[in-house]
Amino acid sequence: VIRVSFRMYFQWILIMSIPNEHDLLLLGNLIIDEIYSIPEWEGEEGTSNLFNSHGTSIGGIGNIIRALSGSQLEIFVEASIGHNHREMVKGFLSIQKVNSKLHHAAKSSEALILANIQSSERTSFVNWSIPRITLSSDIKSKWVHISYLDTSSPFDFESLRKNAEIISADLCLSNPSRKQRDFILSQLHNLDVLFVSKAELRPLLMNSDFTIGNIIRFVNHHALKTLIYHSKYQTILVRGNGCHFIHNDDVLDQINVLGAGDVFSANFIWHQLINPESSMNKSIEFANGQVLSYLIQSN
Repeated sequence: VIRVSFRMYFQWILIMSIPNEHDLLLLGNLIIDEIYSIPEWEGEEGTSNLFNSHGTSIGGIGNIIRALSGSQLEIFVEASIGHNHREMVKGFLSIQKVNSKLHHAAKSSEALILANIQSSERTSFVNWSIPRITLSSDIKSKWVHISYLDTSSPFDFESLRKNAEIISADLCLSNPSRKQRDFILSQLHNLDVLFVSKAELRPLLMNSDFTIGNIIRFVNHHALKTLIYHSKYQTILVRGNGCHFIHNDDVLDQINVLGAGDVFSANFIWHQLINPESSMNKSIEFANGQVLSYLIQSN
């Protein structure tokens, strides 16, 4: 006969009722990348253009998880995935020791990516699936990051804010429709940090001059707390009426830059989580250096 005291019983009830707490909750669109690395793009019609290599990878959230592998952060993923890629994603998350709640989607988001090694650029053609995620109310996290906010259904930020100290997001569309653009702009006031590339930011600025003054006005007009613009040439952090620049002198040529933006975001988040008193300026400097190291190691 197993005897359990009332005290032990109520302690167990209390433990089971405490929400799961994580360092980082990753939400949004899991995307399957089909990647073709092209040594030199000529693109002539009717010819057999060659590629160096081909691979399948989990992009977006997957890139962030790989960048944080071994970081000791407690990570939870809540995202949608199509049935045909479910086992692949589950296997990846298991190897990375990341807990998850995967929602069923009619199909996965899939990208055909041409990585131009000669010019260190890439082009993507994506068939998007719009995830509809019902957030688990029992999951609490220090930081929530939304991957591809512009391809997600609306989040309940009021509920999300109850379970998160900081909310960040990134974008992926360089040519959003007017409806998509309006949706993005309507969400910005809910964010603490937005990560963007030049291609994603320009349509939001309505193709006005890409100047610091315009970016600062944009950030303040939409009540966005922090905007971080990252490219291989420079990184800019805009917060209120202030900004911080990093110019990248060590620009690498003829490399595959796929996933560099996700690696930057991951390292910025990591640095902020383990150094909560550190300034964001220090964190973008750290993240910038980590991206350079990542590109050198992966090429």
